[in-house]
Amino acid sequence: MRSVASRYSANRAALILLVLAAAGCAPEGTPGAERNASSAGGAMDHSAHGAGSMDSMASMEDAEAQLLAEPRFGTATADLLAVAEDGSEVTVRHSAFDGIEMGAMTMAFDVAESVARDALPEAGRVALRVRQNRNYTYELVAICPTTEDSVACLESEARAPATAP
Repeated sequence: MRSVASRYSANRAALILLVLAAAGCAPEGTPGAERNASSAGGAMDHSAHGAGSMDSMASMEDAEAQLLAEPRFGTATADLLAVAEDGSEVTVRHSAFDGIEMGAMTMAFDVAESVARDALPEAGRVALRVRQNRNYTYELVAICPTTEDSVACLESEARAPATAP
C-alpha cells in the first residue's frame, strides 16, 4: 500500500503532465501531447471561452498567491438541521453571512476542535460564526441558540476568533 505522500506526489506529477500535454509542451511520448499542440508554438487558444491563452493562466507556483492573505470570519443566523453523531459536522440552512461573501443556502460545516462538541444544540434557530480559511474552506468556530434573527448570543463568545489551522 502506498503512503499518502507518495500518492500525492504521483497525483501531482500526473497533473503537471496533463497541463503540459494540454499546452502542447509535454515531454515527447506523453500520451495526447501531439494531439493538443497547435501550430502557434504549442500554445492553445482559449479565447473563445474567455480563458485567454495558456500563457496567461496562473502557474502552479502562483497557486499560493490565490490563497486568502488571512482567514476571514462571518456571522449568520440559521436553522440547525442536523449534527453529526460525533459532533464533527453540522448541517444548517443559513441566511447570508456578514463578513464573508456567502449567500443564504443549506450546507454542512466542519466544526472546529475549539467548539465544545457536548454543548452543540441539537436543533432549532442558532447564530453561528464561521472561519473562511486561507484555502477557501469553511469551519464553524462558534454556535449558540437564538430566538430571533440576531447573532447577539455570539457576543458572549471569546472576542478573539480561533486562528486558522
